[in-house]
Amino acid sequence: TDIEFLGGAMEERTFSRGQTLFREGEVSNGLYVIAEGQIEIIKKSSNGSEEVLATLEPGQPVGEMTLIVQGTLRTASARSVENSKALFFPLEVFQKLIDEENSTVFRLILSLARILAFRLQNMNHEMLQILGNTKRGEPPSFPKDGASFRKMLSHCSF
Repeated sequence: TDIEFLGGAMEERTFSRGQTLFREGEVSNGLYVIAEGQIEIIKKSSNGSEEVLATLEPGQPVGEMTLIVQGTLRTASARSVENSKALFFPLEVFQKLIDEENSTVFRLILSLARILAFRLQNMNHEMLQILGNTKRGEPPSFPKDGASFRKMLSHCSF
């Protein structure tokens, strides 16, 4: 099956509470799929403080843009909230499977595209709600606490 095939290409990695999977600005080198625990996505603000954008659960991908747009830098950091396990799918293995025209990898790409489309639709919906009370020509009024914006970003890809 596709799951067994991909599972054989992935490396299990264990993270202790507070351990970083990757940092914002690093070169993307693969995709993680959370197996156990929780992973938070963190972005540094302009004043240097950390903002948690999303908390991801088992079964969710982290860093999926790596496989779609290769050679990019990470746009946020990922850190383990608790002792966690994740399956790591290296970019080199993914590229090799593409070169071999492996049908499993094309189904994986389609699944990732669906995840990204879903997250984009949710982000667009949240943005429209934020902008809904804005009159034409006026700048949007974002909540001061940023809760709505964080909710919108929780559907984004990192």
